[in-house]
Amino acid sequence: LMVTADHATPCVLKGHSSDPVPLLLVGGPSARGRNPEARKFSERSGKEGALGLLTGPEIMGRLARRHDPTHD
Repeated sequence: LMVTADHATPCVLKGHSSDPVPLLLVGGPSARGRNPEARKFSERSGKEGALGLLTGPEIMGRLARRHDPTHD
């Protein structure tokens, strides 16, 4: 399962921006323990997450690898 957003909408801009959005991946190999302080799903907590900053193609590649039983 992947949860994300298609764009950021900062209140100060009152519109869309190109800022990174949070990403949550559930299932497959776990990143648990990498950042025990990350307890929320938000832009701010996403910056501290284990995945780092990823592009769209990198996100889709990670998702595909998590669900490919033939992948090492």
